[in-house]
Amino acid sequence: VGLEQATGDWITVFSRQELHMGPGVSTLPFLLFVLAMIVGRLSVHRFAEHVSIDRLVKVFPMVGGVTFIACTNLGLLLSKSHPMSGFVLVIVGTFVAGLGLSFLAPTFANAANRLSSAPGGIVLGQLSLVSTTSTFFLRQAIAWTAQVVSIAVALIIPSLLLIAVSLTSKTIRR
Repeated sequence: VGLEQATGDWITVFSRQELHMGPGVSTLPFLLFVLAMIVGRLSVHRFAEHVSIDRLVKVFPMVGGVTFIACTNLGLLLSKSHPMSGFVLVIVGTFVAGLGLSFLAPTFANAANRLSSAPGGIVLGQLSLVSTTSTFFLRQAIAWTAQVVSIAVALIIPSLLLIAVSLTSKTIRR
């Protein structure tokens, strides 16, 4: 959940400040990110019929994270000479990141319930605590990085975390 919130918040700021989009237009990446999250969560079962869920957890976050890093940085470079083309590239990267992230929260909640001997309510409470705490620290790390370096560099943090999630696919397999 922390990655979802951090990416959504900061991509709008990035579009406004770095790509110099208007206030209304700069929300498009966030809106398409949310749309991708919805589409991904509602359709992951179709992929899971053909590919194991641990394989999806290995591939989708990796593709989403790498695409987000590449499109955000290439979009920033391209926007200096072709602003709208750079913005469209950022939107594509954000959409792909949303797809890569979309089904992870429910998948890991399911795995935590399956692997824990504690009652479901306790597991949910523990996940909420970890999520809230990690979201706080993630937002702080992104904000400090954006302040010290740039928003484009700060957006690499959630991208790398998304890529790192793909390394946890063995947990889902168990």
